Amino acid sequence: DGSSQYSNKVAVKGFHGTALQIYPNPASSYVTLSLFAKTQGNAGLFVYDFSGKIVYQESFYLQEGAFTKTLDVTTLPAAIYRIKVVYADKQEAAKPFLKTHH
Repeated sequence: DGSSQYSNKVAVKGFHGTALQIYPNPASSYVTLSLFAKTQGNAGLFVYDFSGKIVYQESFYLQEGAFTKTLDVTTLPAAIYRIKVVYADKQEAAKPFLKTHH
């Protein structure tokens, strides 16, 4: 009959309210990661190339709340990469970015 119905929005327990943001995208020198953590603790940052190989990884302590981190990508060849953050509670957020020549 062509009609649409919508359900109420429901909060999902453990979901990180703000998704990972990466900017600028594309980038030639640096990317900034912006995210929100519901819990504090040790976290991991991973950068994968197009084949799935880890080309950079770092561990850091993540405070609860808004978090911003700058990552130097000058040494990476121009390509598409995927950045993944693994939170202290084992939740993950990932997003691709394009590295261009500088």
